[in-house]
Amino acid sequence: MNILQTLSHEITIKYYYLIFASFTCFIVNIIHTSEYAIFLLLPIHKLDKNANIIFTNVSEAFSAALLLAFYFTLQFTLPYMGYLFFTFIKPALFDYESFSVKRILSFFMCASFIGQYLLFNTMVETFLNFFLKFHFKMDDLSFMNFEAKILPYFSFIFSLCLSFEAFLFFLLCILIQNKTFLKNCWVLQKHLIFLSTTCFLAFVFPPDFFIQAIFTACFLFFLDCFGFFFCVWWVYQEKSS
Repeated sequence: MNILQTLSHEITIKYYYLIFASFTCFIVNIIHTSEYAIFLLLPIHKLDKNANIIFTNVSEAFSAALLLAFYFTLQFTLPYMGYLFFTFIKPALFDYESFSVKRILSFFMCASFIGQYLLFNTMVETFLNFFLKFHFKMDDLSFMNFEAKILPYFSFIFSLCLSFEAFLFFLLCILIQNKTFLKNCWVLQKHLIFLSTTCFLAFVFPPDFFIQAIFTACFLFFLDCFGFFFCVWWVYQEKSS
């Protein structure tokens, strides 16, 4: 077998492994969608005992169950996907390159687990509490009752989780990468960083103009502040040395 045939055979084997693992995990998640749904709906009922979850289309509950299964399948199979990717490229890497790839994959897994833990323990309830405060109320008389549609609610939670995981991953990578490289990227390609960040946030957040505008503006503001203080710290380190 030549090199191309060996690579093709290896890719095919790993592809079948990934398909089998994903399909098995998806079937298990489909069976347990009710437990996942209750877990995701608990923050709402903690904040508002009278809140209802509704669906207005015949297929909306089915679509929500599929979305739940796909999301948790992705989360559960990410470590295995990282392992398959690393074992495929490892023979072509030097030792220091292999170490760098393992470090990046480890940071990605840590960001995923830490992001899930922080979000589902504290941050989801905090975000929901913030948004649910904006209802019309006077003298303990509320003019609106909260009834969340199940599919948009799950989409909002999952987009929030994925964006927060990506933020943690990039933050961990920034903390361990070469400082000179980061400074040059920020000084020379700042507009591209802002553009790519805006496109990413527009992709992961729900298609709501106000939510996207508020979160994107806040995220870019903190990113700009971080870049400014990083450059100031870098100049201080250069002059000190």
